[in-house]
Amino acid sequence: MKKRRSPSHVLAALGVNFVERQTLLAGYFFERKIYDYSTDGTILTFDENDEVETGWIYVQVKSSEKLKRSKQHQAFEISLEKRDLELWLGTIFPFILVLYEASSNQGYFLDLQKYFSENRIILRDIHKFKQVFVAHENIFDQSAVEKLRKLKNETIG
Repeated sequence: MKKRRSPSHVLAALGVNFVERQTLLAGYFFERKIYDYSTDGTILTFDENDEVETGWIYVQVKSSEKLKRSKQHQAFEISLEKRDLELWLGTIFPFILVLYEASSNQGYFLDLQKYFSENRIILRDIHKFKQVFVAHENIFDQSAVEKLRKLKNETIG
């Protein structure tokens, strides 16, 4: 039997493509990772003179045909592995999670460091998984990419 393309691979590719497109439309570049060790890519930004800026924004994309909604939290919910969180939260640069919904061709983002800090979540208290909530209004689009650029630049001073 021949290898087949799975629906999950198509969804994953669509999600990364969505992030790359929004980043390009904002005037920046999305560098895809060839080897996915819990990071799908990085966003490379430029200043007003079109010169490369220091640092980058790490991105992990989670794609689904239809995102799981939490009525209680008025947000999308997803369960993340502790081993991924240890990597994501250990960087000084912003690390964002983008939830991509194929049925609506829409993405939503979460600044993981900010989320864990504001909610006072401690990694050592997590056993294997942690459920997080991504607000419906955190739409990943060109303006979100610009907002994340400013966050990155503030982080590196």
